[in-house]
Amino acid sequence: MRLKNDLDVEDCLNRVFEKLWLQGDEVAPAARRAWLFVVARNEAALVGRHAVRRSIERAGNEELERCGGSESGGVDPSTETSMPLDALLQNEQIEKLRLAGRELSDQQSEILRFRFYDDLTFREIADRLQIPLGTALTRVRAAILKLRKSLDDEG
Repeated sequence: MRLKNDLDVEDCLNRVFEKLWLQGDEVAPAARRAWLFVVARNEAALVGRHAVRRSIERAGNEELERCGGSESGGVDPSTETSMPLDALLQNEQIEKLRLAGRELSDQQSEILRFRFYDDLTFREIADRLQIPLGTALTRVRAAILKLRKSLDDEG
């Protein structure tokens, strides 16, 4: 997984170094390098999921404000026209993701929601849906690949 911004990369590195500091001595020296790669991959995935969740929550909050649902009674028109380019690009990406998500089956949407929004483990998803663990893993992977293909076709 590639992390999109420097703060996420720094967060991931800090998590990896913390695990190395706390648990590195428990790993055999010959296996430490491989263990470190696995830790880094897992932490990058975790940080990436949290970044996606934050983006989705921000998009939801912005949409709520656009609809006049904010506590202040709507969006300040002066800030709406001066929205930075980065925010506009992010909104465009979120909209593309939202459109790609409409192509997913209900089953695929549900399993992605459990994984990324509810932050359930694959075992918890399998238990909740009463399916084998391998099936849960396969369904999440298939849904992600479908989203990726849909987004790649767009751009």
